[in-house]
Amino acid sequence: MGLIYVNPEGPNGKPDPRAAAIDIRETFARMAMNDYETVALVAGGHSFGKTHGAGDPSMLGPEPEGAVIEDQGLGWRSKFQTGIGADTITSGVEVIWSQTPTRWSNYFFENLFNFEWELTKSPAGCFQ
Repeated sequence: MGLIYVNPEGPNGKPDPRAAAIDIRETFARMAMNDYETVALVAGGHSFGKTHGAGDPSMLGPEPEGAVIEDQGLGWRSKFQTGIGADTITSGVEVIWSQTPTRWSNYFFENLFNFEWELTKSPAGCFQ
């Protein structure tokens, strides 16, 4: 998964919210973060932007840490069209986390807690 640290589909690609909570807590604890810091980091990280992922995952190279040295630090090497801008793909999950992806807001938490969510698959076939 690269710099995401945890699989966005759930531990080992299985969409289990309870197992994901345990995995997230353990993963961030290994980076010396407590629950408060983990929530702040996750919420902050999901207040801006969106994922890039509806493309064919077979078009991706190895995760950045496993790539050749000249590709490390540049994200995933992609063979999908130009591989940049609108042609960027990564995890296979395709979602915008808030109504204001270019401005700071609390919509991530409002959306998370104020709606019932159904498990579905992205256009790339990933659980989300």
